[in-house]
Amino acid sequence: MGRVYLATHPEILSRVAIKVFLKDWKIHANLVPGFFTEARATNLINHTNIVTILDVGRLNNGCPYMVMEYLKGSPLSGLVGTEALSDTLIRQLMLDVLSALDAAHKHQIIHRDLKPDYIFVSPEGRATKLSVRRLRYRRPIAPSSVRAKLLAWCESLRLLLRRSIPLD
Repeated sequence: MGRVYLATHPEILSRVAIKVFLKDWKIHANLVPGFFTEARATNLINHTNIVTILDVGRLNNGCPYMVMEYLKGSPLSGLVGTEALSDTLIRQLMLDVLSALDAAHKHQIIHRDLKPDYIFVSPEGRATKLSVRRLRYRRPIAPSSVRAKLLAWCESLRLLLRRSIPLD
């Protein structure tokens, strides 16, 4: 949906990530409202394991942008298949992700495109943030259904990582 650039805030010198919508954004103008919905939903959740949005707006040419906190670490997808993913780390990452998803669900928000590319692992071994992607508000559903879906997601992540680790 866009490109992400590393930048430095000119006044306070903090590192930030700036996500700019697609170069040909006018062709995909129907996606722009979702871009801003993601920012609103992310800030509504306000969870330690979800990226913080600092600002949104439009460039001089009308192209939408989003300023987010800079994430230290690497995407989980870059660690799959490496020795860096111990059983202990995998369990911790699952707990972090499930905590973020639980917070989102409490606000009736679901993440429709959760995959290892959108989970950043900090140098300390925590799922520092879920990057914002394809969030949407949902109708309330039964807690047992949510639990079943989360367990199914955990199982698919476990299979992806090709580990045989207990979930409890």
